[in-house]
Amino acid sequence: MITTIVEYKLPSALTRGEILEKFKAAQEKFIHTKGLLKKYFCYNSSDATGTSVYLWESLSCAEAFFTSEMLHAFEKTFGCRPEVRHVDTLMTIDNVTDEVSVFHA
Repeated sequence: MITTIVEYKLPSALTRGEILEKFKAAQEKFIHTKGLLKKYFCYNSSDATGTSVYLWESLSCAEAFFTSEMLHAFEKTFGCRPEVRHVDTLMTIDNVTDEVSVFHA
């Protein structure tokens, strides 16, 4: 499993409600995306920074999503270019389902 962490700083702060509306407007592009297991939309209104966390089946799925076109569209929508990092997810703990999962390479 691959976790992608996307961080960005908006040119000006938005309220929680304003950024939530932008997130809702973008949700369709993530539903049924090949290989995307989960996506978390996060925002800190005190410093206008956003963080998105994606859980992917594989690195190839993550890389196929984060194209130069996708990053350009992000920049056009939010007015900033995000920093994107892909990391190997070795293990997860889910306290809602009481599951511990270990992922092998």
